[in-house]
Amino acid sequence: MSEIFPKNGFSVAETDSLQSAKQFLEIDQAELVGSDLNMPDGNGFELYNYVHQNYPDMEVMLLTNALRLFVCNKANEYGIPIEAKNSNVLIEKITKQLNTG
Repeated sequence: MSEIFPKNGFSVAETDSLQSAKQFLEIDQAELVGSDLNMPDGNGFELYNYVHQNYPDMEVMLLTNALRLFVCNKANEYGIPIEAKNSNVLIEKITKQLNTG
């Protein structure tokens, strides 16, 4: 994914855990946080809560290949857009999320 986004005009910063994402956001800002659902020390819902509480204007989108009904329902409850990493419309959805917030 880190190769696809720059080819489509997006700057990308990668982190490898919930804690490293939090540390990054304390130093740098992002228009959109594209979070994996599963991380070694947490999950995308925990990161969403952190971002929502600390950076209320920042957009969050869950990116996963585990589009199970339970996960989709939970994302819907939170109001978090969710998309499969291998979706052929992922770039479109991210662009739309950034433009509509």
